[in-house]
Amino acid sequence: MNRAMILGACIAGLTACQSLEPETLASVEPQLAPELEPAAAGATLFLTATDAPGGLTVDVHFRRREQLEGPRAAEIWLKTNGSLRFSGSSPGAAANAAGKTVVAQAKPDGEVRLVLFATGNLDRLDSGVLARLTFERTAPGPADVELLAKMPVFAPPETNEGVILGEGATR
Repeated sequence: MNRAMILGACIAGLTACQSLEPETLASVEPQLAPELEPAAAGATLFLTATDAPGGLTVDVHFRRREQLEGPRAAEIWLKTNGSLRFSGSSPGAAANAAGKTVVAQAKPDGEVRLVLFATGNLDRLDSGVLARLTFERTAPGPADVELLAKMPVFAPPETNEGVILGEGATR
């Protein structure tokens, strides 16, 4: 594709956006994949889980509320039902896009502390996966991971407005 074709496509896209009413643009909220909607149920912070060899992978999702700024940092606490042991973490797309470092630590009683921060920027987190956590199964049966309501979750403090913790994940 040559530069003229790319430029023409960009201009056509911008022209289409200009034809929308401002109210329509303001009401556009990031959409989740249909399979995530039941898990989210209006939550701004929620989990999804998938089976992995010998364990479980849990994605921590954030959905920014319309017309509110996203946080610059987050501290999120999770808890397992005891049939899982925390084994690792990696940043999600939303953390990467904002240049955030992700640190997760196993704590007593099956709790996990997840922290997202940056020392070199004040960029805000937007909707998406904040982190992916991996767990090893330590016992047969259902494995549960839940979000703990240890507030505040986000910084600066005003970004906690309207935070709704979703249900945990079971596999």
